Amino acid sequence: MSGFDGYDQWKTASPYDDVDEIRDNTDFEEQFSDYNSLSDLYHSVYKYTACGPTLGVTCWGVIEPANDVDAGPNSICYDQEGPITYYGDDLRKFGSFADMREQGITIIELYVSSIVEGVDNCTDTYAVEWDSMQTEPEELREQFWQAVEDCDSEANSIWNETHGCPDCFDYPDDWDDLKPVDEDCPACGGHGVCI
Repeated sequence: MSGFDGYDQWKTASPYDDVDEIRDNTDFEEQFSDYNSLSDLYHSVYKYTACGPTLGVTCWGVIEPANDVDAGPNSICYDQEGPITYYGDDLRKFGSFADMREQGITIIELYVSSIVEGVDNCTDTYAVEWDSMQTEPEELREQFWQAVEDCDSEANSIWNETHGCPDCFDYPDDWDDLKPVDEDCPACGGHGVCI
């Protein structure tokens, strides 16, 4: 039993049951028209953002395999309607935006987070809820890119707190703990080191 009283209803009922207007991803696709799929969006964000964040997406609908990648013992059950979330490379399981449109799969929420290399530390997960009935398409795009920027900023802050090189600041030679990056360090140029 969940602490949320409506959990059982939420997990089995579409969030759109009481709405006459059919929701789809048309506005989302228009705002992210440079991409053909959620997977394309993820790979671009990962490649062109310094912290290499991961993207997660929760969608609603009956998910059917988009390609042969989904075949095999690790396949999910595709015959149940409900929310499903994929992260990173698994986003390809949603297929293209055209595949999603054809299957009636609707985007509900996006998540952006990152792991900082060398330390057991992650950023917060930045969630952007997509409710096409209440959120203007431009707001969604702005909120998403703000989430990416916030995640990258937090990851950078964690890096700067933990990845100082041996010459950053004036710590004793036997200092074994993680130390911050000295922006004026001549040895690492204020970039720190991979640990």
